[in-house]
Amino acid sequence: MKPPALITTELSNLPLLLVVDKIGAIGEALAKELSKDYLVVFASADKPLEENKNIIHIPFRRKIPEVPDNNYSKIFILDDGESVTRNSIFSFISKAREGSTPLYFIGSIRNIDTEHAGEVVKSYSNSKVLVLGDLFDKKIFFDKDSSVSRFTCRYLPKSYFAFLPASYYRHIIGKYIQKS
Repeated sequence: MKPPALITTELSNLPLLLVVDKIGAIGEALAKELSKDYLVVFASADKPLEENKNIIHIPFRRKIPEVPDNNYSKIFILDDGESVTRNSIFSFISKAREGSTPLYFIGSIRNIDTEHAGEVVKSYSNSKVLVLGDLFDKKIFFDKDSSVSRFTCRYLPKSYFAFLPASYYRHIIGKYIQKS
């Protein structure tokens, strides 16, 4: 017996979001949290670890992937510091402008290009730039010699040293987005 040519699924009445994060560390946590209230189109190099019916994964390898041409209620672009992501932001701004969609450009304090971030804000009035501090993760530790890492290891007693899980950033970003 041949498999069906078309598999139909139930349509979702949830609003649609777009999250683009090539690395996936923050984007996956953000997509997971937002999938409680939204249908999330998530573009990243790797599929989310947990299966979720409200997250549609689009592979993001070398070039910016073609995302479905839909009306998104919010667009999140995570800056990985590479020119591919930074150059593509303006095509996402054009898409956001079509539907007056809020656009969030999220970057790390380590690799934020302030001139580029300024261009993003100037080119679209409904865009916001969010800058995150250092990220610590069991799989990702950016730079042991950074000023933040040296400060925490030298001046804070071990009992005060804490690794913040991705859910912490997800919570902070979620609260910020609800206010805007």
